[in-house]
Amino acid sequence: MYLIVKGQVMITEDVQNPVTKLMENTERCKLKEKHSFGESDVMFNTLRTNSVQSLSAVELISISKNDFTDIIKDNLQLKWNENAKAIKNSSYFKHLSLMELHKCSTISSIKTFKGHEYVLGKGTGDVDYAYFVLEGEISLILHLEIEEIVKSYRNVRFKVYKLRKTSEKLNKKKYSNVYVDTCTFLPDSCFNIGENVKDKEFMTTHIAETKCLCVPLWFMAETQKLKCWELVKLDLNSIIPSKDQVFSKLYPGGDKLK
Repeated sequence: MYLIVKGQVMITEDVQNPVTKLMENTERCKLKEKHSFGESDVMFNTLRTNSVQSLSAVELISISKNDFTDIIKDNLQLKWNENAKAIKNSSYFKHLSLMELHKCSTISSIKTFKGHEYVLGKGTGDVDYAYFVLEGEISLILHLEIEEIVKSYRNVRFKVYKLRKTSEKLNKKKYSNVYVDTCTFLPDSCFNIGENVKDKEFMTTHIAETKCLCVPLWFMAETQKLKCWELVKLDLNSIIPSKDQVFSKLYPGGDKLK
């Protein structure tokens, strides 16, 4: 087992292409500081099926099998049992086989957040994982850049600012950032499963503690019984208001008198 102290690595695995039947080296995820890999192989004494490639200068702590058994094994098993319980209680995973449940519990994690804490966005969070709310509430904050166009005296028009050239934003003077609390995710809801999350940030509400089950997107895409995610993704994209819809609520008609 290895613990990453510094740097970033990429986990890959040889997977058979369903069309060509050839084995292809497929990226699973990227790991950074404070993440670890190899623990399930040591726990269950199985052969390693994936490869690890450094993406930068990397410093690792190597943990021997004896140290793993004496220090880490029991706590890790408790963590995996907690993951398995959350997965079994979720309506999204009720059709998983025992083997799929076991795999999902070893590659997933439960994260706890305080009130008004960023979960995903502003450079925080794991973009390669889907989030399932177990407890608490999470707000979706939509970021709008509003362009102000003066049409005449006391008559101002607003529209969603869209960058057309790389250098254009540097020359713009009359646009402002607006953050809109668009909706709230409650327990048994999910986000970042592949829907459009551009210009969206996810933050906990005032509730003191919020817990999320984080499941790798590659596992969901690869597991046949979880193919329903395409439908859930379509639902999220249709239910959550778009930028234009939110803008229309904020600025009906796009015009405003000063």
